[in-house]
Amino acid sequence: MIGGIVYTLLFVIMYVDYTVYMTQLKGFQLVGIVMLVLLLVLFVSMFNFFSMAVHYEMKTRQLLKNAILLTLIRPFRVFSTLAGSAILVFIGMKMFVLFIFFLFSLMALLAFFNFYATYLKMQEQAERMKQLEEEESAEQALLESMDTVKSEDKESDQRKL
Repeated sequence: MIGGIVYTLLFVIMYVDYTVYMTQLKGFQLVGIVMLVLLLVLFVSMFNFFSMAVHYEMKTRQLLKNAILLTLIRPFRVFSTLAGSAILVFIGMKMFVLFIFFLFSLMALLAFFNFYATYLKMQEQAERMKQLEEEESAEQALLESMDTVKSEDKESDQRKL
């Protein structure tokens, strides 16, 4: 619930900034465009936040941080979610029944599809890193055991002499 309040506040603040920069401050329209881009990134980040809130047991602060980082790290997923949402809104405007009943569900499905693909890729990378660490530790243990055997052989050779 706190995450929803944070996202609502961010949306309101950024929307007010966008409208002020675009309408009242004529020299700052470039900043208004930057605010619009950040507003769209925040929109996708919100989808990632709610997907993470459902699938992970984390504190709200960590969820917010991870959702924003996940959004920034995977720009293709951001653009595909935005493009898909824009297409769904366009179709929803043409077929109003779709807008009323299915638009938001389809947008959530699209956002979850992108989140889940990213999640699977991150899981695969984590497993690969864990496997590499295990192989390195096994190799290190083998080298240490070989060194121990060599030192024991040297000691036994010295005793024989």
